[in-house]
Amino acid sequence: MFKDLNILVVDDEVDILNILEFYLKKKGAKVIRAMDAFQALEAMYDEKNSIDLILLDIMLPVLDGYQICKILKMQRDYNSIPIIMVSALGEMESMKKGFLVGADDYIVKPFTEKVVVEGIQKALEENKKLKSSGLEYNIKFELKSDFSYMHDINNMTKWIFSNTDAQEWVISDLMYSLNEMCTNAIEHGNKKDKNKNVYVECKVYKDRITISIMDEGTGFDPDATMDFLEDADIFRLRGRGLIITKKMMDEVSYEEDGKKVVLTKFFKPQDSKKEDNQEE
Repeated sequence: MFKDLNILVVDDEVDILNILEFYLKKKGAKVIRAMDAFQALEAMYDEKNSIDLILLDIMLPVLDGYQICKILKMQRDYNSIPIIMVSALGEMESMKKGFLVGADDYIVKPFTEKVVVEGIQKALEENKKLKSSGLEYNIKFELKSDFSYMHDINNMTKWIFSNTDAQEWVISDLMYSLNEMCTNAIEHGNKKDKNKNVYVECKVYKDRITISIMDEGTGFDPDATMDFLEDADIFRLRGRGLIITKKMMDEVSYEEDGKKVVLTKFFKPQDSKKEDNQEE
């Protein structure tokens, strides 16, 4: 079933490592073991291992599973490798945190062989579908409702610049739009409530980037925003960032009753955008 698969198993408990290795070897997989973040990352960076999937415990010394997952998902060579969190932390918040840093699935201890095998099959099948859809990278992160988020946005735009074919003007438009939409989510969606978060997901395809930004507010009616072409609205400050974002992005849509905005930017200008730019 898992013949020719190289699976990295990360856990600081020898008994758990032994059980998972036993399950996986029965199915034909090659198992690489690690007991902490340093061993895990060393195994990942060793090209001869060619890891196909990771079973990653959360409660680890030095760096926890969330941090390891985030590190790997922010690197081009490892972003698309499925990561399944394996932990005794079964609460919804723990699961949500794992998914937000890019985990592909979650297995709760104690587990059975059936649960482990089915979890791996599901993650591999979903990864195959994503690749066939043209998706190359998928980055998720969580922002607090304060302005430290700008540091995270800067890091993400640097990553996009380094790992895609996006031109400088694309990065500039994305950076402006991200800052505007995250500011809107924090100020108008979450009402600056520091107990509420903003969730960002970036999907990179061969020809475009889509970024979704979702707050924990009550939502709003996007159709009620001002019209940039109306003289009376041009000089109003509130809402102008959204209108400018709509001009910079190729597509802007809303979901979840206005709590979630999805931005799409193509690496190469679309015909309509080219004409707009020429007229301007």
